[in-house]
Amino acid sequence: MGDGDLVIACSGSGETAGVLQLADSARQAGARLAAVLAHPESQLGRAADLRVVLREYDGDGTVDASHQFIGTLFEQSALLLFDTVVLALERAGAVDPESMRRRHTNME
Repeated sequence: MGDGDLVIACSGSGETAGVLQLADSARQAGARLAAVLAHPESQLGRAADLRVVLREYDGDGTVDASHQFIGTLFEQSALLLFDTVVLALERAGAVDPESMRRRHTNME
């Protein structure tokens, strides 16, 4: 990871300590930071170059009021978002599965 790379961090609250540490490491290495989160005003949201906001709503449109257990709707939405992005990148020929596997957790 370094200059020219994009690191995608995912945290519903945008305040998860481990995610914030990895995001800081990415920034220090010269990578750009994209954040998938529910709270763009969070520490992660403020640090990111790009924010994808996945809010939780209930049936009448109230923000952060899903009837599912805490954070579950965010996690389900993030899973669908990431699966869609991976499939689109593969189908466009932009990446191959082996390349993605090698780069998936190279910060840990």
